[in-house]
Amino acid sequence: MGETARLSRFVLVGMLATLIHVVIFAGLIEVLGATPLQACIPAFVIAMLVSYALNRAWTFSASGRHCIELPRYASISLLGLSLNVLITYVAVNILHWWYVSALALIVLVVPVMTFCLNRRWTFKPGLAL
Repeated sequence: MGETARLSRFVLVGMLATLIHVVIFAGLIEVLGATPLQACIPAFVIAMLVSYALNRAWTFSASGRHCIELPRYASISLLGLSLNVLITYVAVNILHWWYVSALALIVLVVPVMTFCLNRRWTFKPGLAL
């Protein structure tokens, strides 16, 4: 598969994962009364699981062992989650931004970082642990 097709698939998976993240994040806040910090973690985890499944099978057509790829993906996801929490905390609690502004910043930063790391490390064929 060419890089243009891979990038197109990544964008589509990312859009779906982002939509899932946004709906869950906002729903937890607006419907259930969660704080932005409480909402960002479950929203991120659910979106990450969808993203992993689709990116592994469809975007990267990975055939590596789950015992290698899953820990790598989880490590990058935890880094992404940490960045999510940090951005949310700083934007909402320190800068006093509306949570939607924090979410916009998250959407711009975290997917780019995770794509690069997953492309070069998690799903790179033949890369040893």
